[in-house]
Amino acid sequence: MAGSRGAPLKRSGFKPRTAPMARGNTQLARSSFKPGGTAKPRKTSPPKVKATPRPRIVTSAVEEYHRDRVAQLGCVVCRNLRLGKSPAELHHARTYAGGGQKSSEFHVLPICPNHHRLGGAGVALHAGRQTWAKLYGTEESLLLQVLHALGFEIEPDDLWRPDLGAILYPTGIPLK
Repeated sequence: MAGSRGAPLKRSGFKPRTAPMARGNTQLARSSFKPGGTAKPRKTSPPKVKATPRPRIVTSAVEEYHRDRVAQLGCVVCRNLRLGKSPAELHHARTYAGGGQKSSEFHVLPICPNHHRLGGAGVALHAGRQTWAKLYGTEESLLLQVLHALGFEIEPDDLWRPDLGAILYPTGIPLK
């Protein structure tokens, strides 16, 4: 019986390839290297300019203190609709941020999960900003409302300032 345990197996005609495969011909095209020749200059592009980071004018402890105060207010939309106080997530207002950047920690709105991201079209902010703004107000008007509820007297033109935190908390965190 062929292939039994004691009989030697037949070898197939497989031989490993010694040269690399190439399309169309059997040899790869190789560039000739000429010692002492002049090298072609590399194509260089101008150096990339990184965006200048915004200066940190206010310390992170003040930012955390402000975020806590804003979150304790509850959802601003539910308050306006007279639905009572509901737990809130903080939404960074896109109006005050550049492309692909998060706005500062002082441009935050307290919005419940339903009005922030879960509610679907017309209810949740992230499901459709324009419809949401028509129903509940713009980010700017809601941010002014939140800051007034916290006791800050601020003008709409001051919301665009990069040192908004220093305007809101000029002496840092107030003592309790």
